[in-house]
Formats: sequence, C-alpha cells, structure tokens
Amino acid sequence: MESRMSTPLSHSDSSEKSDDYSEKMSSESDHSKMSPMDSPRDLEAQAFLGDANQTEAGSTVPQQVAHEHRTSFSTKLAFLVVYFFLNLTLTVSNKAILGSVRFPWLLTTLHASATSIGCFALMGMGYLEVKRLNTRETVVYGRTYSKETYISMIPLILGVALATAGDYYATLIGFLLTALGVVLAAIKTVATNRLITGKFSPMEVLLLMSPLAAMQCAVYAFANGEVAAVRIAIADGAFSSPMLGYGLAANACIAFALNIVSFQTNKVAGALTISVCGNVKQALTIMLGIVLFHVHVGLVNGFGMIVTLGGAAYYSKVELDTKRNKSQPKK
Repeated sequence: MESRMSTPLSHSDSSEKSDDYSEKMSSESDHSKMSPMDSPRDLEAQAFLGDANQTEAGSTVPQQVAHEHRTSFSTKLAFLVVYFFLNLTLTVSNKAILGSVRFPWLLTTLHASATSIGCFALMGMGYLEVKRLNTRETVVYGRTYSKETYISMIPLILGVALATAGDYYATLIGFLLTALGVVLAAIKTVATNRLITGKFSPMEVLLLMSPLAAMQCAVYAFANGEVAAVRIAIADGAFSSPMLGYGLAANACIAFALNIVSFQTNKVAGALTISVCGNVKQALTIMLGIVLFHVHVGLVNGFGMIVTLGGAAYYSKVELDTKRNKSQPKK
C-alpha cells in the first residue's frame, strides 16, 4: 500500500483534495439528515403516504401508488378467477379426502411439502433465485384505506356470520385460539403482501416459507397423535385403494398451484382483496356443499350468502373507484 508521505501534495492538489473532502462531508451530512421516508430504499413505505410530497419551490411530486393500483383490471381479474377456481377445488378435494382419512395436520404437511419440493425443483432448473435481506430491511406496516373501503367490510363480515349461523360451538379456550388464529392470519396476509411487493418475488417467499410450514405441521401431527394413528390406518388397509393415492397426489399438486397463484394474486390484488376473497369463498363453499354434499342450510344462512356476495360486489366497486381516482392526475 502506498504511503501518504511518499508523494507530497502541491498547494493546488491539496486545495482540490480539500474541496473534494468538503463536498463529500457535506453530502454525507445531508444524507444523514434524510428521514427514513426520504431514503431511496423505502419505496414501499412511500407508497403509503397520504399526500404528495411538496418541494421547496412549491411543485408537487407524484406520490408512489400501491402495487395493486398499478395493476391492470384484466390482470387482476384473471388471477382472482384462477385463485377462486383452485381454492374451491382444493376445498372440495380436502373435504373428500378428510371424509375417508381424517388426518388434517398430515394433509397440511403434504400441501406444504409439495409446495417446498416444487419450489426447490424450479430453483434447480434455474427458474428461481433467492435474494438475501440485510439487517436494515424490514416489513412495513401502516397501510390505510378510504372510509368507503372500511364501510364495505361491514356487509362482508355480517354476511359470513349469517351464512355460518348455527355452526358456532366452542369452549372459551377454543374461542380464544380461534381469535388468535384470525389475528395471525391477518398479519400473515399483510406481511406476505409487504414482502412480495418489496424485495422478494412470490416464488421466493414460497421457497423460504414452505419448508418451515411443513416442519411445523409435522410437529403438530406428531403432537396430536396423527402419525401413530396413520400407521394403524395403513395396517387396517385404509390407504389400500389406488383412487385415494391418486386423490392425494392430485390434492398435493392443486395445493402447490394454489400457493403459487395465491401469492401472486396477493401481489397484484392486495392483502385486503385477498381477505375479501376468503370471505366470499366461505359463501361459495357452502353453496358447493349444498350441491355436492347435500348440506342443508336455513333461511338465515342463505340470506347471509347473498349479503356476502353483495358486500363483495360493493367492495369491488369501491376498489375500482379508488384506482380510477388515483390514476387521474391531480390538478
């Protein structure tokens, strides 16, 4: 390494170095005064600013628009249609399989394992590459919606409650666990949306999360005694039918496809839209149950399904109006 003393600087060189050093220090000082919202890395956080930023000259800088509002309606609709189809298909398939062999944790382990194997296969073929996060990158929360969007949630929630009326029975512990599950599911949906609209692609999130989900479900299956029970079922010939094996293989493939489409739909449609779709799926599942499994529902349940679908239609209108307003330039 060259010594500083070996090449003495002239006055002009020293002056130029001093000016460069001063400019560098000034630039670093200005950068240190930047708020987290001003950092180029925090584009996702900037997407949630309520008003456009104002410059010193008084001009307006257009605000960053959330990813779902930058996606075309046709693309969003296509993903939602495929998501609904795969979701309902998997729900019906799950019901058929669990009617024969009641091992829900092992079935979920199969879903997560199939997703994990599929993602690793895609990575091995070069279709998927995982990025690395550093310690300064996080998930951003703080998304807000219009008052009309919040109002549109009321008929959705009320409709699902009416559609499932009569099926409510639980202990206090069961109720608390269910409430915790609802909160965790909401956090999971929002966190997934933040990840896949930021640095990670939907496939990367699947690759990282599916092995962990498979191991977690396997632990629960052991804890609940399903692993021991399935050994007894195999010995008794419960899995001897080849149709059951074909059904499990098809079920796993559908789960893998659904996970891919679900994560991508979350990205293009948004976390709230995915949650709304989940509520609508409950009503459609009951309708399919009536047709395929001869499920009997009352007048209140039927009215609840209508309210749910009406709430979903109202939410769709609000979202379209919001996107139209955001696409129009501000005067």
